[in-house]
Formats: sequence, structure tokens, C-alpha cells
Amino acid sequence: MGKIEDSLTAIQAIEDSTERAMALGGLISTLFKMRGIVPVMVGRLAYDCYVGDINTGRDLVLGTFNGVHQPRVLQEVLGEQLQGEGMIWNWYIAAVAVEIRPDFVSTQKDLCRDFQTDYGIIKLMPLEELIAERVLASYYPRPNDTARSEAKRLMAMGLANVYDIKWPVLQEMCNSNAYRVGEQLAELRGEAKQDVDEALSDAQSRVLEESTDTIPLPGSENPVPSLPSEENASTFPDPAVDS
Repeated sequence: MGKIEDSLTAIQAIEDSTERAMALGGLISTLFKMRGIVPVMVGRLAYDCYVGDINTGRDLVLGTFNGVHQPRVLQEVLGEQLQGEGMIWNWYIAAVAVEIRPDFVSTQKDLCRDFQTDYGIIKLMPLEELIAERVLASYYPRPNDTARSEAKRLMAMGLANVYDIKWPVLQEMCNSNAYRVGEQLAELRGEAKQDVDEALSDAQSRVLEESTDTIPLPGSENPVPSLPSEENASTFPDPAVDS
């Protein structure tokens, strides 16, 4: 119990709310796996983790990837071991609101990605499913600029090789009766590709300008300073497995 208490203290001290929720998700996953249950992070927080948005203050929502949640086990793990406030499906632990869902419905569960935290590995719902949901919401029942922007942002991360998006699977998903937005996916992917190309062009232009600005005058004893290294599109969180 002492080790769990130390982990809870450390997690609660994490200032960034997104990082704190993900760390708690890793700890809960570790404890559940000891009971034969594998959770998966779903909902808005999953999107925030994929794109690296910080301090979003989202609830930690965990569906069930494998196993069966029994009320007694939920009380033992979340109430007793993790000292949570609440009951059965809804808790408040280490300054994070936690919701447990008894199932996780997905046609592509094998595309869930594992992310490493300091307290264990947490599964995230498929990136492809998050994109399909947002493509649908972008067009139906009416245009939604937020959904459109988020769909393009997720696809851009695949086009920039931050994540290995399974494009054929995504296309099949959007073509299915569950979504029926195959043509719209192609349109938004084209826009995302244009955004990526423009961003790369701008970055190359800036590097060239900085290089030109730092060329020393003839006879100068000052060396040309090294160019800054290119920063990653997203540094939080790092995927342990992106398959």
C-alpha cells in the first residue's frame, strides 16, 4: 500500500492536468491488469493525448478492452487501494475525475495504441476511430468547424509520420454504414496534406533565413552558430507501441 500511496502523491503533484490524468490511467491500468482486466482510455482525453494538448482538465474515461468489471473489484481497486472518493463507476482520485465504463465497442480494437507512463502502460482508443468520428461530425447533421479542424489535425500527424495511421482501415471505416463519409474523408485528407506541405515549406524558409542571417562577414572571427534542431510536432505523450 505504501508504494501506491507514494504514486498517488506524486501523481496529484503533477501540475499539468492532462499529464496527471494519463499518469493515473497508467496506474489504474496496472492494478486492473493484476485482476485480469485491461482498460482503454476513450473520450475527449484520448484526443488530447494523441495531439499533445496540455492542461485540458478532461475527465479520465476508461472503457473495458478485456475482462469484466465486477462492482466488488471496482470498490477494492478504486475505493480501497487508490483511496478514491465515489462509488462503483464514478470516482475522484488524485485530483482527477474518473469514469469507468463496463464495455468498449469498436470494430478495430486491434488498433488501440499503448502509451507508456511512469506508472504503467495505458491503451488509447484507435486513432482511426477518433478521425472517423470527427469527419462525420464535420459534415452531419450540419457543418462543424471544430470537428473539421480536429479531424485535419489528427490526419496531419499521420501525414507527417508522427503516427502510423492505417489509411485503408480508416477509409473502410468511413465508407461503412456506421459513418458514410468516405468522400468527405478524402476531401479533408487533401486539406490536411496541404496544411502539412505549407508548414514544412514555412519551416524550411525560416531555417534558410536564419542560416543566411548568421553567415559571418569576410574576416570575421565569429563562427556560424549551429541551427536549432527541428522540434517534434508532438512531444506528449510518447507511444510505447504505435501499431
